[in-house]
Amino acid sequence: MTEPEHPTRIAHYQILDLLGEGAQGRVYRAEDTRLGRRVALKVLPEEGAGAQRVARIERERDALVRLDHPGICTIYDAGRWNGTAYIAMRLVEGRPLADELGAPPGSRRELERRLRILEQLARALHATHEEGLLHRDVKPGNVVLEQGDRPVLLDFGLARDADELGLTLPGE
Repeated sequence: MTEPEHPTRIAHYQILDLLGEGAQGRVYRAEDTRLGRRVALKVLPEEGAGAQRVARIERERDALVRLDHPGICTIYDAGRWNGTAYIAMRLVEGRPLADELGAPPGSRRELERRLRILEQLARALHATHEEGLLHRDVKPGNVVLEQGDRPVLLDFGLARDADELGLTLPGE
């Protein structure tokens, strides 16, 4: 019998499928069995999770807890389970902003739509700055457009306090 590609459960979250993978870990679509809602569950497996990586996921958790804005992904829960650090966040359904920016706008109306999206994104970033946080990884791949073209900023894994010495060195 072969090992499953991903865990079936982490804490009280039933894993449904893999949404994405990056340097910080994996993000799964999961069901919160206590509250009966779907979440995005970011996990940092124990293996290879050095102190610096654990500090980054804890910093992401601490940053998200401080933020309350419709353009920023909300945190629901965070913890450790059997050696796995995790963050449960609002599951943002939509399409990546990167998909929108592939071709130049074909009309003035399309350009105005894109500018409205960027204005909303700038307001979300302003909210992070008002809390003294720097995202440090703003890019089209870290923004999802929900229904109605509402941008939501994701992945605060490199975020830090504006006055804090960072854990990420240049080039990492």
